[in-house]
Amino acid sequence: MTGDTIARVRRHTGYLKVSACLLWIFCKNVAETRERTAMIVEYIRYQLKQHTPEELIAAYRKAQDSLKAAPECHGFELAHCVEDPSSLTLRILWTSTEDHLQGFRKGSHFLPFLAAIRPFVGEIAEMQHYAVTDLDWQR
Repeated sequence: MTGDTIARVRRHTGYLKVSACLLWIFCKNVAETRERTAMIVEYIRYQLKQHTPEELIAAYRKAQDSLKAAPECHGFELAHCVEDPSSLTLRILWTSTEDHLQGFRKGSHFLPFLAAIRPFVGEIAEMQHYAVTDLDWQR
C-alpha cells in the first residue's frame, strides 16, 4: 500500500467510526423518546341494551370537554361497530395508567365527565388499559 492509500483508509475508517457513533446516538435518542412518550390506551366497549348509539354519542359530546381539559388525556375516539349497531368502543390515550386512575379520576375533570356518561356505565362490556407495542402502521 502506498502512503496515499493508507491515508485514504484512515480517513474512511474515521468516517465509519463517526457514522457508527452518530447512528448509536440516534437510536438511543429514539428509544428514550419512545419511553418518554409511551402512551397507555384505554378501550371501553359498550354493548347497549337500554340506550341508543345516538344517546351514547350525545353523552360523549358533553363529556369530551372534560377529557380535553385533562392534562392526563392525549386524545380519544369513539367508534361504532358496523356489524353490531349496539356496540361502540371508546379509545382514550392516557399518559399512563397511574395518571388516569390517580390523576384524572381524582381530579376536577372527572366528576363532570362521569355525570355525562353515568347512565351508560351499566352497559360497559369491557374497560381495560393496554400498552402500545412498536408494531404500528397507517397509510
